[in-house]
Parts: sequence; structure tokens; C-alpha cells
Amino acid sequence: METTQLKKMSKQKHKAALQNLEKVLNGQCMSEYRFAEKPFLTQLEALGWEVIDQGELGWGI
Repeated sequence: METTQLKKMSKQKHKAALQNLEKVLNGQCMSEYRFAEKPFLTQLEALGWEVIDQGELGWGI
């Protein structure tokens, strides 16, 4: 793959990540973290697991 193609792909991914972040911060999207991941992590912690919670913004940014 050419360098220019890689740069273009990188810019597109960065732009998409920023758009997703903006949606989360504005409350425009349902949070998988809040309704699926966080409750699961809480259950694991209650069972004695060591949990590393990277939070709602721990993805792709």
C-alpha cells in the first residue's frame, strides 16, 4: 500500500473516532459501556476479579 493511501486511511479513522467521541459526549448514542460492559465489570469485581476499567472512552481513541 502506498504512503498516501495509508495517510488517507489514518485521517479517516481519526475523523471517525472524533465523530464517535462527539456523539458520546453529547449523549446522542446509547452507551454499550454503561448498559453492558460496566454492569459486567461490576459483577466480575464482586466475584473477586481484579478489574481494569478503561471507562466509556477506552475504545479506539
